[in-house]
Amino acid sequence: MKKLLACLLTVFTVGLFAQGLHWNHDFSKALDISRKTGKPVFAFFTGSDWCGWCMKLDREILSKRDMVRYLNDNFVLFKADFPRKNQPPKHIMAANSKLQLKYGVRGYPTIIITDGKGTAIGRTGYMKGGPAAMKAVLNKYIRKAPAPKKPVPPPRKAAPPKKAHR
Repeated sequence: MKKLLACLLTVFTVGLFAQGLHWNHDFSKALDISRKTGKPVFAFFTGSDWCGWCMKLDREILSKRDMVRYLNDNFVLFKADFPRKNQPPKHIMAANSKLQLKYGVRGYPTIIITDGKGTAIGRTGYMKGGPAAMKAVLNKYIRKAPAPKKPVPPPRKAAPPKKAHR
């Protein structure tokens, strides 16, 4: 019985982690994926270990199961984290700081929605109302995002000329 319980607990725990948000930490990579998929980029600027509003946004909205599914299905996720403890490598912090300046991020949490070229099409942050309120705002930005270009099919080979019968 203990083995069965341990097995079920392991499966449940793995399932929870598998359902998390699929964050990119390289903005260029996120833009590449956006261009390929046609999904806009959800760029989350946060101070994950010190910003109270960031933690509140994560706890009340971003970590909810239906919101996780919604974000993973509709966006390419990018996180620019500015933690005070356990900082990422200097090159990542420098890249995040450059993006912070580019998009005029002055406070946390800030969410910038961009197209695959990096052009901002929306901006938001923490809001009351939980996932439903956040989805309503994000849906407007999804509609603003340019539709993905359909690949142009290769030209057809011309049929060989028909021989005239004599």
